[in-house]
Amino acid sequence: MCLIILPILTSISLNLFQMTLSFFTNSFISYIAVICIIVASAYYKSQFLVGNFLMVRRNAIFLNGGIDTIKAVIFDVIIIIASVILGYLYFKKLDLYSSIEEDEQ
Repeated sequence: MCLIILPILTSISLNLFQMTLSFFTNSFISYIAVICIIVASAYYKSQFLVGNFLMVRRNAIFLNGGIDTIKAVIFDVIIIIASVILGYLYFKKLDLYSSIEEDEQ
């Protein structure tokens, strides 16, 4: 069951990371950053490269010394929580109401 949930959770964490990064930079840079993470994960096995969590063959169930599922879930949840908090803080600082009023005038 964890092998089904982990890639979905990792995809959500990568998407939220990309969205939060696009708040602070532009969408092209955040897109390239996520691509670099995924490509680096294809060549290097590390607990800190989130793309490894997407590959079932690198899981500890199939590979000795592989990625531990519990650690991967915890790492994904940390990324999700950090992305949501940073995105919320950034979005809270935006003054959307005044820009809507300017558009109406």
